[in-house]
Amino acid sequence: MSEIPVVLPHTELVNMSNSGNGTVATFGSGPREQSDSFREEITIEVNTDGSLVYSHAWGLPGGAFEDRSSCRKAPSDA
Repeated sequence: MSEIPVVLPHTELVNMSNSGNGTVATFGSGPREQSDSFREEITIEVNTDGSLVYSHAWGLPGGAFEDRSSCRKAPSDA
């Protein structure tokens, strides 16, 4: 992110099976509820159907922590 002039370390917060459909891993830079600083989570979901989901959630200091964006890549049927 160009808005932050430093590299934030992201530790793994969650790594779990997605009901037998794949794996979900979430990495975060700080606790969601720590509203006095910037915090961020990136979630990567790898599914058995070959799809990949990338989700990005964050909160500014003094602001709400919310899901902000996501994208899904799926294999073509070609």
